[in-house]
Amino acid sequence: MPAVPEAEFSNSPIHLARKRLLIVDDNLTNRKIISLQAESWKMQAYAAKSDKEALDQLAQGTQFDIDILDMQMPEMDGLETTRRISQEWRVGFRPHIIAITANAMQGDREVCLAAGMDNYISKPIQLQELAEVLSKCPPQRSSEFTSIVKLGKVICKELQPSPNILQSEQNQTLKSAKIDPKMLQSLWDIVRGDHVAFAELIECYLIETRRLVQDISTAITNEDALTIWKTAHQLKSSSASVGAIALVQLCKLLEAQGRSSKLENSLELFSQLYQEYEQVKTALQKELAKEAP
Repeated sequence: MPAVPEAEFSNSPIHLARKRLLIVDDNLTNRKIISLQAESWKMQAYAAKSDKEALDQLAQGTQFDIDILDMQMPEMDGLETTRRISQEWRVGFRPHIIAITANAMQGDREVCLAAGMDNYISKPIQLQELAEVLSKCPPQRSSEFTSIVKLGKVICKELQPSPNILQSEQNQTLKSAKIDPKMLQSLWDIVRGDHVAFAELIECYLIETRRLVQDISTAITNEDALTIWKTAHQLKSSSASVGAIALVQLCKLLEAQGRSSKLENSLELFSQLYQEYEQVKTALQKELAKEAP
């Protein structure tokens, strides 16, 4: 598959440079992906693992130009967080708020806007869509910002042409694990061909996925439907970002079982999920080995 031309991603609005972006998502892989892209546009990317953490930063006087909020968070959802921000800070003095969710359904955008959000995008994140949404943010305000410690910041690299990493002879490994080559190519476009950054991103996914799979296993043993629901949702979201399409579908099934508390065949389903997880892990590790400098 030919590499996406660099020009396609060089049209990010100039006024995004030096903007302060707060990424609020409990999923480490998603925070890393958005941070990498934001840094490539010369934005200042910060991260919060929960809505409470984000609200605490704002309450301490930390100012951000843009907040990207995950709609589904463990402690508080994005809608409630937006309502609280809207109550505390009037328009023009609060961040431009963008909702992001893995469950894009009809009417979601209207619900987000009614709660006070300014825009809405769905996962897995597409570069062009993210650029278009960010382009609608107002110009940077001329105000001083208080300093805070950056969380999970990724160092911005010099832009490089994106390599064609998905040669036809490599596709068989990806196909066996049902990984979408276009999504992996999208990740390469985000890091602009930086091998170190790409490896960091994939390792981030593999580390988080190992923990989530173990948590699902424990939850099934304990018949903990709520944890199965929430953890399968997290795994679905991050797996979609790397193109693990079969793993995503299995996560959807487990997520639905957890939501409905109907766990009759959850062990059998988890066995399929674990096998697919192992195939995805092997395929991604092979990709890293092939692309090592």
